[in-house]
Amino acid sequence: KNNVKLIVRSNQDRRIKGSECRLHEFMLSVSPSGQYEFHLPASHGRKARTAKMEVRFAEVCLERPAGSPKSADANIVYNCIKVSEAQGTVPEREDPIEWVLLTNYEVSNVEQALQCVSWYRCRWFIEELFRLLKKKGFMIEDIQLEDTTSVEKNILFSAYAALYCISLKHAFDLADKYQAVPASIMFSKNDIEAAKLLSTMVNGRTLKQKNPFKEGSLPWIAWIVARLGAWSGYSSQSRPGYTTFKTGLDNFFCKCEMLRIVKDVYKG
Repeated sequence: KNNVKLIVRSNQDRRIKGSECRLHEFMLSVSPSGQYEFHLPASHGRKARTAKMEVRFAEVCLERPAGSPKSADANIVYNCIKVSEAQGTVPEREDPIEWVLLTNYEVSNVEQALQCVSWYRCRWFIEELFRLLKKKGFMIEDIQLEDTTSVEKNILFSAYAALYCISLKHAFDLADKYQAVPASIMFSKNDIEAAKLLSTMVNGRTLKQKNPFKEGSLPWIAWIVARLGAWSGYSSQSRPGYTTFKTGLDNFFCKCEMLRIVKDVYKG
């Protein structure tokens, strides 16, 4: 078990051996060792902003929880990392962003602490992937196939389709970095032709509801797919989520197939 590396979020305010205070209070007494900033997108009840985060870390020895098996280690030593938003960037009536992480990775400087934070943030992608594969998306829990091989193939195809949704959302959220990436990296010539036709349909009447991205780029087609998934198109509102892109892709590929059939008919 000593070979297992972990990074977990501390939800319970554990007791610290040899200290009168608990974990969260103890970490507040530790002086910040550094800061970093990141863009926090808007979501329900939260404003978009550039959050300035303070980083604290310290080695802690946690007491064994009451009621745990006697075979469990009496005390466990972890490195604790606390990242909390500085008050200067917290909007009025909002709670600051805060994480308290426990890890057995070495954390002796700010760079190592931030590396652990970066690894932990990948958890959100994993959770969104599982959410997309389940009832909010591809519903793999409702598979009624009987043999294991067929179920595995179904999950594999679903995961491949989910990758499309995740890639589009990533391109949409980080559009400035992906403006030079062509849509052809993910979509066929017929798909892009259909997107150009659909663009006139999903663009709104006002400038705020028109596709702001370079035509033919990956963010451009991601915007069209999001609109087909019933996203409003207003940048001031919450950005489209993974399930919105899933719904949009379903509609998009149906329309692409219709275009292909029409073209074949006229060729004949």
